[in-house]
Amino acid sequence: AEVLKGRDLHSLITSMFLHGGWMHLIGNLLFLWIFGDNLEDQLGHVGFHLALSRLGCLGLLPPQAFQNTVKAAALHRWAAKWCA
Repeated sequence: AEVLKGRDLHSLITSMFLHGGWMHLIGNLLFLWIFGDNLEDQLGHVGFHLALSRLGCLGLLPPQAFQNTVKAAALHRWAAKWCA
């Protein structure tokens, strides 16, 4: 909800990478390492980064809808601790 109010905008970037723990981060990095270059070949350098950014922002919508749940609050605290 803070992002929707124009505050904590840095969390739009950090939450794309720090949202589910270390194994989740390592899994995402492995996936990008294996498949990212093929996708970048298809979309081009700029298109790849635009797609990654847009999909990352789109992934922020469900947690914003359920922000008051206990799990979302715990994940937000974890991300805030590691992003500060």
